[in-house]
Amino acid sequence: MRIDELMTPDPVCVGAEDTLIAAVERLREHDIRHLLVTDRQRLIGVISERDLLEITGWNPDAFFDTPRNRELIVRDHMSATVESVAPDSEPAVASTRMVRFGIGCLPVVNDEKPVGIVTETDLLALVADAAKNAELPDAVDPPLSKCTQGDVVTIDAQQGVADAVELCRRTGIRHLPVVHDGWFVGVLSDRDLRADKGSFAPVPVAEIMSKDIQSLSPDARLSEAAGAMARLKIGAVPVLRDGRLEGIVTVTDVLRVLGTFCFSSQG
Repeated sequence: MRIDELMTPDPVCVGAEDTLIAAVERLREHDIRHLLVTDRQRLIGVISERDLLEITGWNPDAFFDTPRNRELIVRDHMSATVESVAPDSEPAVASTRMVRFGIGCLPVVNDEKPVGIVTETDLLALVADAAKNAELPDAVDPPLSKCTQGDVVTIDAQQGVADAVELCRRTGIRHLPVVHDGWFVGVLSDRDLRADKGSFAPVPVAEIMSKDIQSLSPDARLSEAAGAMARLKIGAVPVLRDGRLEGIVTVTDVLRVLGTFCFSSQG
């Protein structure tokens, strides 16, 4: 299989001279996490939802109330060092590169022009579909007990939202498991924080966390976690035994394994 069979063609782009507020609006309009930045149709950068949250103090609405901030342009705040893949690359190349550089998408570039984009979600769905078709060997689809991150950063449900924001910023975590008295009770994601509009009032995490969370047992397979993350567009799945958190499996865990497997025969 080639990347151009997997990618989303005609990726959503933003001009280098467009304003940051235009970038935020485009992300919201298309419900995506990444925008490719172009100048005369050439790819020159990427700006992500996470970048914009950091720039705006996790409160875009308040940030752009200031007229000066409404004039800030993408070129001055984008990531100018862009990793990309060619249309004829294999999925393993993309997954390895995402893990190596800690990124969630790769532009697909032909002659310096973006022709598509491949995301973590695309690769997760590929793993899940291959498992359904019995195309994954056990080495590529181990039980979660074999590949779960056991030393998990968590936060107590009664801690303040501001504490959670600081913890997410310091660790780069997008999905923070929430516990109380040793029991898993929910997850606080960057999208929960964004929905809170950055007010970060002195309220406990329990008031804004997501409670209806997809979880799996340690006996579930990695492909099951990949399918859940792709379907729900989330970056991690908690691994529970009898209601207690045993670990967490992330997109990176799946991509790291995917980087060892070739889908050429399935494409």
